[in-house]
Amino acid sequence: MTGMKILILQVMTPEIAGYCAYSLPLNVEYAVRNGYHYHLHHGRSTDIPHYPSWLKLEALRSVDLGSY
Repeated sequence: MTGMKILILQVMTPEIAGYCAYSLPLNVEYAVRNGYHYHLHHGRSTDIPHYPSWLKLEALRSVDLGSY
């Protein structure tokens, strides 16, 4: 797959902001070092009626998947 772009997609909510303080810089650094794109999706666990990890699906909707 020539020219395929890779995206690192991270979800952040107020409930995990402390964790993101550590993971966000590491993920951005990794993306930059490897020539990947990075996108941080802000949300709230109350945005969906399911367990918060399902916010990742909402985050996918905010990305042009055809580009990756």
